[in-house]
Amino acid sequence: MAFAHKQRTELHNVDLRLLKIFRSVVEHGGFAGAQTEMNVTMSVISGAIGALETRLGYRLCNRGRGGFRLTEDGARVYGALRRLNTAIDQFHREATQSDQAFGGVLRIGMVDALATIQPSALITAFGRLRERAPNVTLTLKIDTPQDLIHALHEEVFDVVIVPVFRRLMGLRVTLIEDDNLQIIHCGGGHPFFGKSDREITFDMIAAQPFVARTHMQGWTPPRGLRFNEQAWTSDIEAIATLVLSGQYLGYLPEIYSLPWVERGQMWPMKRAQLSYRSRVCAVARKTSPSKLANLFCGLIADAKKS
Repeated sequence: MAFAHKQRTELHNVDLRLLKIFRSVVEHGGFAGAQTEMNVTMSVISGAIGALETRLGYRLCNRGRGGFRLTEDGARVYGALRRLNTAIDQFHREATQSDQAFGGVLRIGMVDALATIQPSALITAFGRLRERAPNVTLTLKIDTPQDLIHALHEEVFDVVIVPVFRRLMGLRVTLIEDDNLQIIHCGGGHPFFGKSDREITFDMIAAQPFVARTHMQGWTPPRGLRFNEQAWTSDIEAIATLVLSGQYLGYLPEIYSLPWVERGQMWPMKRAQLSYRSRVCAVARKTSPSKLANLFCGLIADAKKS
């Protein structure tokens, strides 16, 4: 890549996202770690670094077979970026020290089916939030776990409620529920429907069409079972729909599937051998969280203890 002669560069708001990605790349020693933290594709990471280098007019890092290494200019920009983030953090701390009652907007992103699962700490925290901050306005949106985490990094949300099955670097994770039992099911008309666990082997399960969860790519199923993944989604409702078709196996929360099981429309299988417990968590940024985000996550933690 050829760069023009260095000249004074004026940065605009659009560059803040590029700087955030650059910092993640540096702190993870390369693109792979930043890809996991930012929850974006490798091409997005590469494009962001290239765009930032074009805007600045010089190369920030060398990447390739020889590994990742900052240039002298890149190290200078990273140092300036750290000082900038420190100043922003200080601004937020000072700006949120008001003795006035909590107010403003708390933006929350959530996965679907939480009302059915009824995580008690989350429900309690919503009630206590209203008591502690009667002037707060809530905005809530349902989306996929991977899109919610990405939007959190982009500061679209203050807090997101998502299942967490791996470490989320650079984020504050507050446990809401870790007893959400996930069981594999089939629907009426499926060859396994009504059969006992003894009649169904692991190999038989592995051969059947399976609907997998998009946000759990890389997850190791119980017993190391390799599923025949022929459908992908991050939505519980979508999994239930395909399971009810009688053509797919899929994991569903036990409390969520119970009404269909009781009506004879779903059949749970190998609960003892293939079930697992998922962790539902409130996730916020470690850097510059809002005062309301801190309050809400604290209320969840208190509710979990009580």
